[in-house]
Amino acid sequence: MDILIKNGIIVTAERSYEADLFISNGKIKEIEKSLIKYHDEVEVIDANGLFLLPGGIDPHVHMHLPSPAGFSADDFYTGSNAALFGGTTTLIDFVTPQKGQQLIDALKQRKEEAQSSLIDYSFHISPVEWRDSLPEEIEACMKEGITSFKVYMAYLDTIGLADDDLLKVMKAVGAAGEDVPPSACMELLSEIIGDDETLKELVEKAAVSAELGEDARAFCKQLGLEKGVTGYIYHTLPVVLQIWLRHPRDYEKAISEAVACGGDTDTVAAILGGIVGAAVGRKGIPEVWQSRLMEWTRSLPWLQELAKDLAAARLHGRGREAPDVSPVSVLFRNAFFMFWVVAHGFRRLLPPY
Repeated sequence: MDILIKNGIIVTAERSYEADLFISNGKIKEIEKSLIKYHDEVEVIDANGLFLLPGGIDPHVHMHLPSPAGFSADDFYTGSNAALFGGTTTLIDFVTPQKGQQLIDALKQRKEEAQSSLIDYSFHISPVEWRDSLPEEIEACMKEGITSFKVYMAYLDTIGLADDDLLKVMKAVGAAGEDVPPSACMELLSEIIGDDETLKELVEKAAVSAELGEDARAFCKQLGLEKGVTGYIYHTLPVVLQIWLRHPRDYEKAISEAVACGGDTDTVAAILGGIVGAAVGRKGIPEVWQSRLMEWTRSLPWLQELAKDLAAARLHGRGREAPDVSPVSVLFRNAFFMFWVVAHGFRRLLPPY
């Protein structure tokens, strides 16, 4: 059955806003203002003045937990079944590896045990000892979607950590996950936009499209940008945000989608690459892309040196001069690019533009 819920206040993890919500075959298909009834068999629910809330999240459960007395009363099937009756649609359990077991292996084992769950689930991972490979193991778990790590200061003879190891784990987790939450970025962006209602509406459309999991080209079509994204802020900004919200830590997917949209891809990809690149660092950029980087007279080592200077400037709170570049080289480079810019301008006078 298809259901159209109108006039409700939709509440997500990031914000609350008034919109209509269309459900088809049990899945949310569209969130937009003033949706129309698609066909006569659609059930319409008027939610005026009511909140549309996501299912509850229980962040601390123990399903199929081994103990000296046996496993806990509920496994993932029976526990998730009971949760559904109370309106809980997500649970967060724990991964506690054995001594010497890789975190990622313990995570995979726990995922297999959770296959019978009727609802969404995630995990807190508990490092039970320190070893030199732990930072890489933590990063691997984060790539699997795990962002919560729990350590014990008690139970030192089994799973607890001494103070010095606890500090090492905290630093490793912090280094692997320094992202600013998208919700905070969106709030800041809203303040910067100010009274520009058109831009605010476009940003909201980008957020809704990302929540629905639409690809970038489908979103571009909604904006009338089938032929490519221009450098106009009302085109560039929403497309960049839509892709970033869907791929905040996947540099290759994000940039590939931006390029596939066509148009002024150097502007779109440059902005998007800066945002995603700040989260993933050099390790998150494909090596083959780095090896083919051509930005004469600025080489990859030059860019790395510039990045170090910028990081040092931020740390010490004072500016530093950029690494030297030959003025003669820059003159030739700029002359070469001016030729291509002018040629590109004349090309835009021809079809299909």
